[in-house]
Amino acid sequence: MDKPTAYTIVNAARALIKGVNENASESTVAQYKAAYTRMEREGLTPEKMAGTARSYYFYRAALVHHVATEIRQTLTHTDRAAKQGLSEAWEQGVKRLEQLVHTLDHYRPDPDGKHLDQRIISRWAVEAEKRQRLGERIHSHSKRSRLRGLPMDWRDQMFEGAKNSKYQNAIAVLAATGARPAEFEKGILIGIANADTLRFTIAGVKLHNGKYGQETRTLEISANTLATKHLLNLAQAQGQLRIEAKAGSLSDFVRHLGQRTFPQLRKATSAYVFRHQFAADLKGDGLDGVDVAIALGHCVNETQGFYGTARNARSSGGLQKVTGTRAVREKTAEKMHQLSLNRSYEKSLSG
Repeated sequence: MDKPTAYTIVNAARALIKGVNENASESTVAQYKAAYTRMEREGLTPEKMAGTARSYYFYRAALVHHVATEIRQTLTHTDRAAKQGLSEAWEQGVKRLEQLVHTLDHYRPDPDGKHLDQRIISRWAVEAEKRQRLGERIHSHSKRSRLRGLPMDWRDQMFEGAKNSKYQNAIAVLAATGARPAEFEKGILIGIANADTLRFTIAGVKLHNGKYGQETRTLEISANTLATKHLLNLAQAQGQLRIEAKAGSLSDFVRHLGQRTFPQLRKATSAYVFRHQFAADLKGDGLDGVDVAIALGHCVNETQGFYGTARNARSSGGLQKVTGTRAVREKTAEKMHQLSLNRSYEKSLSG
């Protein structure tokens, strides 16, 4: 192998792993290792191992973690061999890097979230379409599907169940706004807009360094539910409120609360089910798609399609006004166009 080719491979390896695996926790790394071991044992790719989009992205992350880690280790050994003048060891290292780069290039990491903006089609989309054409049913484990088994007043029941707990106010905010659990870590501000209307100010997450989402959104919501009436009483007595919670702890509490409140349900109620219900209610109210996007903290109107549908609306959301820090980009590309992209991508993979 000539040196220019070798240096090209080494540089490609460094570029591919930039920013990958930088913030993975020990527990996540352990889960990735176990998942990669299963893939190796079965001899299957992430899309073949997976039964849902969620499991595909988990197996994909496990593979990316494993390969990126091996690339880093191989780069270290290759650099050492070059410094020590061990040409044979250096060339072996470069050949191994070439193999690893080839693997990782098929599941290209996206630490900066550029794939969403570029509308890159995932291998799971191709695999799912292929299975559907063969008559296989693709199962959904989304939080949106869990709304169907919940009673009309499920949020009231959850709020009542949270009374006298330290998360009572956080549950009330979840029920009112559909805020993400992570947004509670920044603190959600609650004030009074008028006699019977609350003003929620939420600092967004999933911003990808300012490229996506709403940095801040403000929602004015009528106090017409148990949760919002509770918050209105607090705000009238105490002035502006700041509701904070650790995302993980809040999510755990909601899960346990859901199991206790609805023991008959097979699937646990999560914090994100509140978010799906909030979206469903807004759509049921006939709210403009741009306003729905802002209320959910999005900057693209199509993202709301992943959340609750109007037929799952339980009651009027009570949203009177919503403002955000970014204009919403309206995308109207039809699903058939995306389907054609999937098929073209599949042909390129097999060709």
